[in-house]
Amino acid sequence: MLGVVEAFFGLVRVVLLGDTIDFIREEIDERRLRDHVRQLLERRFARDPEALAAAKAAIGVDHGAFGLRLDATAIRTYVTSDRRSNDDVPDLIAWHEDDALDIDIRQLAGYDHASFWKRGRPEVVGADEDEVDTYIADRGGRSFRIYPMSERLLRSKAGVAEERARDLGLMLRFEIAEREVTDPADVVLVGSSASQDRFNVAVLERSDETTPPDGAARARSELCVPAGGGVFGYQGSFIGYSSHLDDATCVDGDPFPGSRTSGVSFLDRVPDTIFRYVFVHELGHYFGLCHVSGANRIMFTANKDADLTWWSWGLLPEYLYLEGGPRFVLDEAKRAWDYIVAGFPTDCLTTRAH
Repeated sequence: MLGVVEAFFGLVRVVLLGDTIDFIREEIDERRLRDHVRQLLERRFARDPEALAAAKAAIGVDHGAFGLRLDATAIRTYVTSDRRSNDDVPDLIAWHEDDALDIDIRQLAGYDHASFWKRGRPEVVGADEDEVDTYIADRGGRSFRIYPMSERLLRSKAGVAEERARDLGLMLRFEIAEREVTDPADVVLVGSSASQDRFNVAVLERSDETTPPDGAARARSELCVPAGGGVFGYQGSFIGYSSHLDDATCVDGDPFPGSRTSGVSFLDRVPDTIFRYVFVHELGHYFGLCHVSGANRIMFTANKDADLTWWSWGLLPEYLYLEGGPRFVLDEAKRAWDYIVAGFPTDCLTTRAH
């Protein structure tokens, strides 16, 4: 139903020239962003004219396609039914039977839901529902995998991230990968900075800058390859979480403290019309952006702790006439580039990843 509504308003935007006006707006924003990035680069490389010229050419500041080209990784986590840490039962059964853990195999597989309105679309490979039930009853036996989402869904979310990252002057190119989760702490995340840092290191294979002897250098170099992992769940109401390495400043001037690692995690949830933007929202944090009010903005959050409102004066025009969905705005793009130019390695700025 939501897809039909989207298609209808898409047609309205074409007929009433909304798409044309949106294109003109994007061209104006890109020109202003080019000027901002040029100034940032000239300040950073004021004493290195060779690096300045290379950065301008790689990013397309003066001519050509504008944008920082970055390779990125979107990871589909999974659990296996036959991994054993001891000789008793498979780890998955041990987690399922541990009352201290919020892990239920049928919920991981998508057969049961803690809430119908907060359900994802997991994928089970190697077993059907009856065989999974038999595995639980027999406390082991069959070999299968459970993923929090299909590869098709992950590619779709990565595609949305690539498209919307253009608002920020970023050209992302995602590689799709898989990683097995071997610790229950990375199956259902707490939803905290410490939990996300742990996930980044254990699952996304990122570096902790506090780890000697070269953790700081490795964590810095990894900024050039954004990474995110689809997960099974969080404690509480989170649908995504992120870590950004350096301190940042929000559009409103508030500080946004950094962490020890970089990387993001996110859930799949329906309806896709709304929740397909969760991955790119978390990537916004990765590049130093903060939450804002207005459901027409990608960085909006409905989390009650953020104390933000979904309403803004641009909401209806944006959805019904211009973009047809949430977006990043020019001020956010400028803040992201402030963060990038201040902290990303020189090689990342002076060479094209693709």
